Amino acid sequence: MRFDFRKKKKPLKPLILTVFLVLILSLLVTQKEELIKFSKSFNISKVSKTVATKDIKGTKIQKARDINLTAEKPQFAEKKLVLCGIFQLEDQRYAFLKSSDGARFILREGEYAGSFKVESVYIDSVILVWNNGKREVIQW
Repeated sequence: MRFDFRKKKKPLKPLILTVFLVLILSLLVTQKEELIKFSKSFNISKVSKTVATKDIKGTKIQKARDINLTAEKPQFAEKKLVLCGIFQLEDQRYAFLKSSDGARFILREGEYAGSFKVESVYIDSVILVWNNGKREVIQW
């Protein structure tokens, strides 16, 4: 009987590592937009700036003040919407809208979608009312 003292190869170890790597990469690719939003939230958006002020006795004091550098959008900022389809089920008409940021909406007349409301749906157009009161007609 002969004994083989050489180290035996483990074929499952590279396979498990490859599967693990593929899973991690696929999660990164599918969640790319979420990761971008996540990384933007951790950006240092404030810078400390020193401002010279005088106290009651007249001596100068260096005071730190935070300044927000990121330009924030107002809450009523409108999205650019595109009408992709209109369909009718029984007596209800629905509008299929896509926004510039990739969000998709399927709404019937009178439904709210965050910052706007679908007022009415016609054969070739949709009338929207934004939260700031502005009315907009989107056509094919």
